[in-house]
Amino acid sequence: MGKSILRISGLLILLWVSYLIIDRIQHYSYIYLSIFWVLLSFSFFFLSKKKETKLRLFILYSGCVFVAFGLAEVFYSGLLSSKKPIYSNISETEVIYGSKRASHLILGSKTSENSKYIERRYAGNELIMSYTHSTDEFGWRKVNNQNSGDTNKEAILFFGGSFTYGLGVSDDQNIASMLQHFLKPSYNVYNFANDGYGPHQMLALLENGLEEEAIHGDHPKIVFYQAIQDHLSRIKGQAIWDLQGPKYELTANKEVVYKGAFNAPEIAKLKTLLAKSFLLRKIFFRKNKVSDAGVNLLAHIVKKSAVIFEQKYDGKFYVILWEEKVEEKESYVKLYNRLINLGLDVIEIKDILPDYYPQSPTYFIERDNHPNAYAYRLISEYIKENILE
Repeated sequence: MGKSILRISGLLILLWVSYLIIDRIQHYSYIYLSIFWVLLSFSFFFLSKKKETKLRLFILYSGCVFVAFGLAEVFYSGLLSSKKPIYSNISETEVIYGSKRASHLILGSKTSENSKYIERRYAGNELIMSYTHSTDEFGWRKVNNQNSGDTNKEAILFFGGSFTYGLGVSDDQNIASMLQHFLKPSYNVYNFANDGYGPHQMLALLENGLEEEAIHGDHPKIVFYQAIQDHLSRIKGQAIWDLQGPKYELTANKEVVYKGAFNAPEIAKLKTLLAKSFLLRKIFFRKNKVSDAGVNLLAHIVKKSAVIFEQKYDGKFYVILWEEKVEEKESYVKLYNRLINLGLDVIEIKDILPDYYPQSPTYFIERDNHPNAYAYRLISEYIKENILE
């Protein structure tokens, strides 16, 4: 009885240590976990009594399993590849002041108020990007040259994910700041995007009036939502960074209904831990093929957002549609047609950026899949010259 309790206690301690390795080590945590269990298994194998044949075989086979798992982790991490990874697969955020990105009851997560960050993104072990970004007193991306304290102005609102937030560019280079620079002092421009957001966060924002505090007395007249093909998977809760985001479903009557969060907090935590494994991510977190139902859901989420905005502020709603994935041309065409069929004003990015094609080095950050400052400047100029004038 005493030995059994001792063994169970020891196993629980080892499992707790394993959890700490996964949770606390940011990069390649499952590789370190495999090394830990391989060393542990073979140590037990050599220290166990030779007459305990079955136990020794179990320990030996367990060690071999962890060796195989560790090698698979290394392989899928790209560490063994002779070619340089093109796009980043690891990022880390350093808080200069303020707080880390925090959970949000409605939106799933959100950057914190009055905070400044340095974000570094890696392709394999190679640093390919480092940039500084900051938030205002409401936790939204800072917009430079805003008419601080000068309320009762017409306002322009931006919604979207990292393409709108401005991942990879400084505060003065994100699209809202660029447009604010061109328009000052005619308008106040607001950026309600966040890295990893989709149209479901935009709808949740507008449904719950979460934009009102930041606008503080201004009069929104125009919304720009930047849509990308990846939003088709995000609205279904397939993004590992958005496991507690707002979930919407489309009823038989074509009504968009809020259904709570994608996952309960405990399930979201478990999925987050599992998703740190390169191998498990390949097996369990593969994105499903885009369906017509997914296209329809996204289009109706955007349509409902437009209706809420137009009824609330008597303004105009525009969609800027990016084709960022060549291999998903069919889903892009379907999404474009569905948005148009619902009566939305859609501007294709190829009509804004000359000679545009997905991942063009002219308009995207080198070795990353996000737009650069030049692209944002051209989009801002297009808005000023073709929509506002």
